[in-house]
Amino acid sequence: MTRFTQPKAKMGSQKWIQFLINENVEVINKQIRANLRLPETEEVEWLSPLKSDDYSEYRDKSVLDLLEITNDAFTVRDFWPDMGPQWDAIGRAANNVLLVEAKSHITEFISTCQAKQPESIAKINTSLQETKVKLGCKTDFDWSKTFYQYANRLAHINP
Repeated sequence: MTRFTQPKAKMGSQKWIQFLINENVEVINKQIRANLRLPETEEVEWLSPLKSDDYSEYRDKSVLDLLEITNDAFTVRDFWPDMGPQWDAIGRAANNVLLVEAKSHITEFISTCQAKQPESIAKINTSLQETKVKLGCKTDFDWSKTFYQYANRLAHINP
């Protein structure tokens, strides 16, 4: 399992997502229910980052395992190389999967693809291109530059 234990964060988005999930969960749950138009009584179950699990964050197949999602016709490796996005929080509510990338300020959005292996770069570019088409975006802009972290999250929720 690709599980990454984390310290209790002292600052930034990691601190605040850990705080919300573990110490003030109803604040985030209320917003989740409102945005998903769920009843106030709908349970929101957070699976990560839990204090009882060393504030662990997950990536790749371990995300599917944590959510107990199986699909024999599809694997994460079909569309993304190892070391894909590491999600700041993972949960579920009703029939919804919650994959959270927390950001506390705009500069955290700026990122570029760090893959070095040609096969990995090709797989990433193919998946990003397919995501652009599925979302109806212009396909001539290179999503591996500038806001790559945001783009790869879109690819993972839209395989």
